[in-house]
Amino acid sequence: VAGTSEGVGAGTTMAPLMRTLLWATAASTALGMYADQLGQGDWLLEQVGLPDRVVYSSKRLVLASEAGVLASLHSRTGKIAWRHFLAERDVAWGAPVEGGGDSGEEDGRQAGVHLVSLGGGEAVLTVSASGRRVRCWLLSDGGLVWDAPLVAPGTAQGTVDSVLVAGGKQVAVLAGDALAFYDVAKGAVQRRLTAADLTSGKGPSVGSKPVSFTRVLAAPTGATIVGASSESLVFCTVNPNAGSVERQVLALPRHVAHGESEVIFGYTLGGEPIALVSSATETKAHLARVGNSKLTALDLAPLLEGQTLSGAVSVVPGSESRLFALPLATGGQIIFAVSPSLALARVATVGPDAAAGATIGRGDSRLFLSTVAPPSGGADAGSGLAYQHVEVLADGSTVALGAAGPAVVPHESLGGAISRVLPFPVDKQGGGSALRDLVTTSQGTLALVQADRGVAWTRDESLASIQQVQFVDRVLHTGHLPSATEGATLPSFSERLDMHRESLVATASWVKGLFEQALGQSMGKPAVEAAEDVASTALLGNDGFTPTMRHKFGLDRVAVCLLSPSLDAEPQLVGLALDSGKVLWRSTVPRLEGAVVKLVASRSKSVANKHPEVVAVSTAAGVTQVTRVDGATGKVQTSTVLPIAMASMVPLPATDNSFRAVTLVVGHGPDQAVETCLLHDSPSARDAIQNLAGKTFFHLVDRGAGIIESRVLLADSLHLIDGSACYSSLEVARTVLAEDHETIAAVAYPTPGDIVNSPAQILGDDSLLLKYLNPNLAVVVSHSSSDFTLSNSTVYVSLVDTVAGRVLHRVSHPNARPVPSSSPVVVSENWVMYYYWNTKAKRTEIGVMSLFEGMIDKYHLNPFRVPNQDGNFSSFKSPPPVVMQRTFVFPRAISALQTTVTAQGISTKNLLVAMETGQVAQLHRRMLDPRRPNKEPSKSEKMEGLMQYFTFLFPPPMAMVTANRSVTGLESIYVAPAIIESTTLVLATGVDVFFMRTAPSKSFDLLAADFNRPMLLALLGGLATAMVLASRFERKKRLAGAWK
Repeated sequence: VAGTSEGVGAGTTMAPLMRTLLWATAASTALGMYADQLGQGDWLLEQVGLPDRVVYSSKRLVLASEAGVLASLHSRTGKIAWRHFLAERDVAWGAPVEGGGDSGEEDGRQAGVHLVSLGGGEAVLTVSASGRRVRCWLLSDGGLVWDAPLVAPGTAQGTVDSVLVAGGKQVAVLAGDALAFYDVAKGAVQRRLTAADLTSGKGPSVGSKPVSFTRVLAAPTGATIVGASSESLVFCTVNPNAGSVERQVLALPRHVAHGESEVIFGYTLGGEPIALVSSATETKAHLARVGNSKLTALDLAPLLEGQTLSGAVSVVPGSESRLFALPLATGGQIIFAVSPSLALARVATVGPDAAAGATIGRGDSRLFLSTVAPPSGGADAGSGLAYQHVEVLADGSTVALGAAGPAVVPHESLGGAISRVLPFPVDKQGGGSALRDLVTTSQGTLALVQADRGVAWTRDESLASIQQVQFVDRVLHTGHLPSATEGATLPSFSERLDMHRESLVATASWVKGLFEQALGQSMGKPAVEAAEDVASTALLGNDGFTPTMRHKFGLDRVAVCLLSPSLDAEPQLVGLALDSGKVLWRSTVPRLEGAVVKLVASRSKSVANKHPEVVAVSTAAGVTQVTRVDGATGKVQTSTVLPIAMASMVPLPATDNSFRAVTLVVGHGPDQAVETCLLHDSPSARDAIQNLAGKTFFHLVDRGAGIIESRVLLADSLHLIDGSACYSSLEVARTVLAEDHETIAAVAYPTPGDIVNSPAQILGDDSLLLKYLNPNLAVVVSHSSSDFTLSNSTVYVSLVDTVAGRVLHRVSHPNARPVPSSSPVVVSENWVMYYYWNTKAKRTEIGVMSLFEGMIDKYHLNPFRVPNQDGNFSSFKSPPPVVMQRTFVFPRAISALQTTVTAQGISTKNLLVAMETGQVAQLHRRMLDPRRPNKEPSKSEKMEGLMQYFTFLFPPPMAMVTANRSVTGLESIYVAPAIIESTTLVLATGVDVFFMRTAPSKSFDLLAADFNRPMLLALLGGLATAMVLASRFERKKRLAGAWK
């Protein structure tokens, strides 16, 4: 028995070791290109954006974000339970209409989010801010219960508002001049009224001035729709069951200045609809209540207590219009309420660095207010925020919830100033209510804060608003940066050997960790703890590379992202690591007030002991602000101001002594003359300009007038404007592209970093097609706009030489219009690719043009006969190109186009298509070739790889760069080359952020990510052991033979 027990114990110990060994040696052979390989070279950051509305129930937070996402989060963890991207592009109405009107764009923002009861469960009812859709969703899984159209496109002019009536069984929705009542259970329309129904019929006249209805409020009999004109206030109480309308009109006093006063609508604390008329210049307001025949004058001075107003009265968000705010000149605000007796009750005073939010209790209609402020020492007094929760009673008095005074909650993990507070009530286990706060910060952080426990969880939602991206090199070791002669080059043979040795050492360490994990489990060690020990010793990532290998191959570059904040906030720059998706650094850059920021990479590589550098440029009030930011640390270095209003930037083929790209800022000076100033002024930059003067051409595009003006930089024209080095220029040509009936929609240039490896294309019969490679080419997309309708719109695509001012080629597409996009057209080598919407066939079409100089027969190129070609391109002497053009039908709506780029331009340059479904497809160049024949390809065409032309272009499922993932709200694609030739780095942005390495011509210079390194290590070890054993046997054999 003792021997049996010992045998069992030994088998138990060896079993995990054997399983681990078999798994380590056969893991790669058991895997294929399946879903479990996702994450080896890609990552996806799922986001929801910053919320502006939130409801809570059953441990679920349902929020509607500014990014157009409706999402449900687990209240305890902050993880996404479900989400829907509600923004949509109506391609039939997406283009702006002359004279205004509805563009048909649905940005996904919601004007109302209501929690309703539905069939024994709970549901969420949403009303789109565009006034187009009313939807009902299940709270449990986000399933769509019903979807009802609200108004027809083009009729929703004005604000959109909604309110639950009839005990939550109906929802009243106001969209523009239409009021509709929907059944919550089925989405059926119970009653629909227009402005004519509300303003005509029995009752007092609304006057001759047009009435603008802005709010719908709950009333005992149904709903009260309220509005105002320049001379009166109008209350219309609607009974949806009877269809009756009771109208009340109150004339505004004459001394209330039209245009300076604002009218807001809300409730008293007793739930009666009221209207408040106020202005920023008077401390008096006027109040109107349903049923009262006259306005009541209110004195705001007791509330102000000597402080100065800075604006009109506004509604506190989340209070269901029961709390109002008085903005103060100091930056703070006074929150007050109106009692049932129409008395003003001061509720709280909010400081300039504080934020406030309100919410209504579920079922009991209790009113709660939450204020968040820095501690009593100021914003820099300590790492904490003072939270105070109060309940507002019916008479305007307040009762504190929880602690008697403010509770200081640590917030080291939040970052940035509090920008919004969205409180919601929760039920305590022992009875009563408590408040939780959903907090957003200026840096895009979303956090759930509990006043008694602190920060429960945080989410970084800043990357949902990426506006621009520039790529720079990663700096791993700041102690050694490449010299001026090193740069970013391919690893040498010895460096490759060192990297393989490092990879094998890391693999051996990983296998050793697996054995230790197996021994740890057999000895009773927890599996999680043992797995953590293995992970801590592993140096290989999911992609099979060590950090050094990624850096040497250029796979760990940094995407410097410019986030788009509101116009009153300073923009942010974020350094995003492409190998992991982690935020390396974050910084705030200054800008001119109300200006749009443009991001430029002035030094994209680490060279000569200098870090990469990016520049943030903003223009306003006739000046341009330039801010330099360290691309490795995010530190803001310097900020200067140029005395011109920037119109464009012109990078030149030169660098200064600091290895910054010499760039010209083109704009208009104080005298409205065209001036060109140096973005980075230095003696070496001035020398470079002097060498290029007279040979440097640039152009200005006037989209409004449809004019391209070509100019040349004059030599010896250096002059100083307020200390800035500027140069004069001379107009060379002027091209009028768009007539009175046309509007320029987009202008595109050759893809930056696109290297041409071969100036010719080899055909199947060994003849050559010479590519038309014009570095001064610009593609201008315009469309007809006079009497814009779907039947007569036309898209024009013009190829323009921006130096000579010549239109090289022009194509028109009738019954078409451009789709608003970040990148509707791309230029790669001698190819131009664009897309548009066919308004007649109701489909997306892709146009492709290939440009050629000419052709060389296969017998005309030999050692004795060389064609006469000029190596330098001249815009004034070169003839126009030979253009070949095709149009393809694409079965999906497209949001952007981009092409792959590689380090040397050897790999095939494929087209990347961002689809509105959230996927990115990679189309091979052969699929888009305009030379595809209409009939069966000939032998030489087959040898070239040409296929027969087919109208429809279906992307193969295996060509999806995103694989089985989708990028919510996909808008843009950014690409950058790796150091190795085979790989292109692709970053797709929208609400989500997705990264993927793609190989247009397959990974011919890399081992696969799932290469079986353990098996290789085992083979090498086995061969080494066999050699040692064979050597010993050989010596023994020789020794035995010598003794004979």
